[in-house]
Amino acid sequence: MAPRGDPAPAATKPPSLPRLATALALAIATLAVFACDRPRTGSASPTRAEPPRAAVGGSCGSGRADPARAQRIRTLLGRARAGLSLLERERTPLPICFAEVPVPSITTERTITLDERDSDAENAARLAHLLLHAFEGAPLPDDFDRSRSCASVVRDAVRAEARAHALELQLRRELGATRPRRSYAFERDYWGAPADRRLAVLESYFWAHPHGGGGLPAFVEELGRRCASLKRGPNRTGETARPPAR
Repeated sequence: MAPRGDPAPAATKPPSLPRLATALALAIATLAVFACDRPRTGSASPTRAEPPRAAVGGSCGSGRADPARAQRIRTLLGRARAGLSLLERERTPLPICFAEVPVPSITTERTITLDERDSDAENAARLAHLLLHAFEGAPLPDDFDRSRSCASVVRDAVRAEARAHALELQLRRELGATRPRRSYAFERDYWGAPADRRLAVLESYFWAHPHGGGGLPAFVEELGRRCASLKRGPNRTGETARPPAR
């Protein structure tokens, strides 16, 4: 035992200060990481005023990405109850591209192309139409029951298109697209019919115009041709490519 008053041997000094300094540095670094991962004050999860941020990814081909405009259109769509309901179903916002196109569409890779010439309100209503196709599935999916007749398969597809067009027309009114650049010949008959007959008005018009016209592409004709092709099976090159939903 060392005599009283003598300092303790150097070997008995606890090396606490270096260890404390290391632990403190690690704690500060960990807190900094967590602070970066946490949302900033006031940046709550998406609400009616701010739907999920628009995705930038995806290939736009001959079109172009415009994240600012895509987000503006999403925000506008989120002001309508039906639009917000669709946006809330997206786990990840689907990529949106802009181009001058005959008809806005969504590809099998779930990339949406809107017409850059259309107003934001018209594009927001069309976006809802295309999102409905994304969530309900393509009007004519690749894996449909081959034992069904094409007449039955196409009839279901036409009903799906009628629902999507009805939603688009509803949101055009709600979002103020009163003078859209792309009008439909059936709009007056649609709004003039009783609410419970409006889908039937659309279906009747689609069947009467299988080759398109009045603002529509020839999708009824395309659906019939594709159904027949799928029932036959792929051709020698293996091609059974599904056209984009519109």
